[in-house]
Amino acid sequence: MPRYLLDTNVWSVFLRGRDENVRCRIDGSNPSDLIVCSIVRAELLHGWVRNARPAGLGESLQKLFKAFPSLAFTNKSAEQYANIRAKLEEVGGIIGPNDILIAAIALAHDLTLVTHNTREFHRVINLRVEDWQQTGE
Repeated sequence: MPRYLLDTNVWSVFLRGRDENVRCRIDGSNPSDLIVCSIVRAELLHGWVRNARPAGLGESLQKLFKAFPSLAFTNKSAEQYANIRAKLEEVGGIIGPNDILIAAIALAHDLTLVTHNTREFHRVINLRVEDWQQTGE
């Protein structure tokens, strides 16, 4: 069974209940197969802080962080990062710095990345990418 690293935009859509496909995929998965990485965690927390810390969102984030395993950016991830960034710079297709970190964690742990930002992440060689959101959203 594949394991998935979910990007910030997927968790945001899930927390807001904005996409039935995403909700069904997450609710229908074994929680141990869905990963929150440290970079995505930081982005989610930044969104909470930036939005004046609404209590409901803080509670939802804490539940999410407890329910799903988390992976940190490791030395193995750093090696992947260096390779990804060098290849993207070589072809002139650089993506956002946090996106490179997220992709590096996915590659270091042989995870499929789930994101709605497929245009950016498809530039990363050997990265498996899926989009669970409904078409047209």
